[in-house]
Amino acid sequence: MSKIIKIIKIIKKEKKAKIKGYGTRFARVVSKAKARSKALIMYSLRSYFLKSKSFSVRTHSGCSVLTV
Repeated sequence: MSKIIKIIKIIKKEKKAKIKGYGTRFARVVSKAKARSKALIMYSLRSYFLKSKSFSVRTHSGCSVLTV
């Protein structure tokens, strides 16, 4: 749960940054998280980016990458 809070804080600090950059930043956290934690992280990020039209997680080189 603390990882989710840290992730959301990072996002709030860097609102002006491109969303594409977030994928690589969160890839390690998401890939190491257990299934339940991963679902919570993805749900939290999705709820934060409700304005975006698409939200998906793809696997690339063994890491989950967030695409918004």
